Amino acid sequence: MPIGPTYAERMAKKAASAAAGKPGPRAAPKAGAKRGARAEKSGEQQPAPPPIAIPRPRPLTELIGHPRAVATLGAAFASGRLHHAWIFSGPKGIGKFTAALGFAAAALDPTTRITRNGVPTPDPDSRVQKLLAVGTHPDLHVIVKELAKFSSDSDVRNRKLTTIPVAVTKQHLIDPIEISPTLNEGGLASKAFIVDEADMMDHRGQNQLLKTLEEPPPGSLLILVTDSEEELLPTVRSRCQRVAFTPLGTGDMQRWLHSRPDLGLGAPDLDWLSAIGEGAPGEILNACQTGIAGWREALGPLIARAVSGHFDPAFGPTMHQLAEDWAKARVAKDPSASKETANRVAARTILRFLAEHLRRRLRTEAAHPDIAERLAEAVEAIAEVESMIDANVNGLFALEAASVRVAQSLTGSVARTR
Repeated sequence: MPIGPTYAERMAKKAASAAAGKPGPRAAPKAGAKRGARAEKSGEQQPAPPPIAIPRPRPLTELIGHPRAVATLGAAFASGRLHHAWIFSGPKGIGKFTAALGFAAAALDPTTRITRNGVPTPDPDSRVQKLLAVGTHPDLHVIVKELAKFSSDSDVRNRKLTTIPVAVTKQHLIDPIEISPTLNEGGLASKAFIVDEADMMDHRGQNQLLKTLEEPPPGSLLILVTDSEEELLPTVRSRCQRVAFTPLGTGDMQRWLHSRPDLGLGAPDLDWLSAIGEGAPGEILNACQTGIAGWREALGPLIARAVSGHFDPAFGPTMHQLAEDWAKARVAKDPSASKETANRVAARTILRFLAEHLRRRLRTEAAHPDIAERLAEAVEAIAEVESMIDANVNGLFALEAASVRVAQSLTGSVARTR
């Protein structure tokens, strides 16, 4: 099963190329020379350039969907003063990180103006945007868990990437945010920090962040991107402006799909992937890049039989084997990745396919209370199995339990087999 690179893996690969002397988006001697010269003049110890490349920000005018979120950000710009800390929250893959990059790019640029539609938009030919386009703006920082791989502490480097370690938070956020910006071109922000998957910061890291949130350095902008806002400490949430992002509607999803002919998705693929990526372009893209799209051939017919009330003894083992193969491939590509976490991600993804197909049938059977009730019970059973997986119950046992409990809910027994 082909496994494609994730966003963070692509960034890490670019960073490795740059470190080896190959051209890359962060291999910019002029920006590095300016940083060093400024540090020498000011006497401050400037942080090294981030070892992970930052993707090119897209202007908020190009963001597909999210009119309310964009309106909130536009109103903040129109006031002439930005709050120092923000939380962008919502389901995975719907464009929160893309919006955060666009917001930061606009905040750093003094040419940013509000369009007739209320969208803050910088001059695409400005110096700031040109630096951002090639990944050499020294005052835009992105913090991801993969930065642990570049830590000077071997314990941090060798740790499984299940959290954003406090050492990463300190090295790439808490320390550099206190240092004077390198450029300070005169935008509403002079330096911007984006924490992707911010809910993965451990509590020590979040607590260390509190001082920064309470006493922000002048001109600093911090954006915490999360799909699990409840995992952030209440003391962190209370100090941030919050912007909610919601799944894209059908029309916006069609616009996104038309913009990605390179994925080569046909109607059956789209119908299959919409079970986990409905309203979330990033989830569909991730499924294509990591091989999940290829599960349709083996898993699709078994799910269809299960949703129709047929118990197939091969269903549980097939789900488990797909999850195992996917997790092994992930760890083979990244030895620092957690096999246990990858197994849980794969198993939960498979259960999402199953649950969504149950919900689809539930919507069509709404006029038949008895059938609808059994389908609702099956969906609840899937949620209980997800809790088993989160509790580290054996994967094969949990997924076989899912297949049996769905059959029990829909038929009253597991005797109806083929």
